[in-house]
Amino acid sequence: MNNVVRMPYPASRMTEIVVMKPHRFEEMLQVIQVLRQGKPVVLNLTTMSVEQAQRAIDFVVGATYCLEGNQKQIGQSIFLLTPSCVQLTSSLNHARAS
Repeated sequence: MNNVVRMPYPASRMTEIVVMKPHRFEEMLQVIQVLRQGKPVVLNLTTMSVEQAQRAIDFVVGATYCLEGNQKQIGQSIFLLTPSCVQLTSSLNHARAS
């Protein structure tokens, strides 16, 4: 007897999360384009120098703010950027709300 019930999710609810690991600052425009398409981005800046990574995250966070999105550092030089259509909640905040 199988007690597992598959939850019906409409195809339109499927969300793509794009993982990007740029090597140059010039690739940051691609990150913004993905956000403008309504897709969250995991941005891994570990391949960049510290100076380039700081410049890149400053640029991307500013653009994310202009798009009314959110950002969260999830690791050393790794960030989660979400467009305005995606709510970003940390587990600590979620636990307090329950």
